[in-house]
Amino acid sequence: MRALVTGGTGLLGSYLVERLLEQGHQVRALARRTSDISHLKTTGAEIVFGNVEDYDSLRISRCGQGYAGLGNVGGIRECNRQGH
Repeated sequence: MRALVTGGTGLLGSYLVERLLEQGHQVRALARRTSDISHLKTTGAEIVFGNVEDYDSLRISRCGQGYAGLGNVGGIRECNRQGH
């Protein structure tokens, strides 16, 4: 699965990025330019700069274009059929 994670630099978002990568998923993480991305860089996730509240940022991050899931600090928005 290809997943877009917003808030990938936060506590829950970084955990989600790590778990998705461990399970073999491709992960694109949306981060603000002002965020500390040092940990995110070590994960192997693709980092895209933007803001979840800015429509153009989501468009640039390719949200909804070939991504089967979207995760954010609030949780996973779409899961696979097995409930994972």
